[in-house]
Amino acid sequence: MSRLRALAYGLLPLCILAFGAPAALRAQRAEALDAYLREALAQDSTVPWAWELRLAWSDFHGTPDAATRFEAVTWSGIRYQLQCTGDTLTYAVLAVFDPARSWARPELIRRPYASTMILQHEQVHFDIAELLARRLRQAFAEAGTVCTSPDPQGAASALYEPLARDMEALQDRYDKDTRHGQIENRQVTWEDRITLQLQSLAAFQAPAAERAP
Repeated sequence: MSRLRALAYGLLPLCILAFGAPAALRAQRAEALDAYLREALAQDSTVPWAWELRLAWSDFHGTPDAATRFEAVTWSGIRYQLQCTGDTLTYAVLAVFDPARSWARPELIRRPYASTMILQHEQVHFDIAELLARRLRQAFAEAGTVCTSPDPQGAASALYEPLARDMEALQDRYDKDTRHGQIENRQVTWEDRITLQLQSLAAFQAPAAERAP
C-alpha cells in the first residue's frame, strides 16, 4: 500500500523571472537555469528524476505515520524556474523526490516479495511526476504568451495548474486501480503505460537528464 502526496501538499513550484538577455544565449541560459535549479535541490536534499536512478528503500528517510494504514509514502513533485529575455521564455523543470518526507515501514522492508512490489509501485509514482514535468516543459515550449503577459508568473501558473490537477487525478487512479501496488498484473500494466507515455514525450526530457525510456 502506498500513497503519493500531491504537489499542493508536498513540494511547491519555484518560479523566478528575469529580463534583458540576448536571445542568442537561450541555450546557455537553459543549461544555467537547469544547473541552478539542481543546485537548489541539492541544498534541500531533494532528488531530481533520472531514468538511471531508481528508488531504493534507503532513499526513504522519513518516519512512518502511525495514523495511516499505508505501508509506504512517496513525496514527489515539480520544481520549475523561468526566465524572460524580452518576449523569449527560457525554463527549467524538474520532477523531484523528497527523501525526508518519504517513508516505509520496517516490517514491509523485511518481506522481500511484498517489498519489491511496493517499491516498484512507489517508483511509478515518481515516474508520473516526471510525466507531469515533461508535459509542463512541452506547455512552456509551445506557449508564446508567457513573457508577453503583464503577469508572466501568473501566465506560467495558468499552464501549470491544470496539468498538476490532471496528474493528481492520475496518481489517485493509479493507486485505486492497483490497490496501492498489491494487484500485480495491474501494477505491471501501469508500469508499461507510464513508460510508453514517457517515451512519447522523450523530446521534452530535462536537458541534463540521461537518456529516458
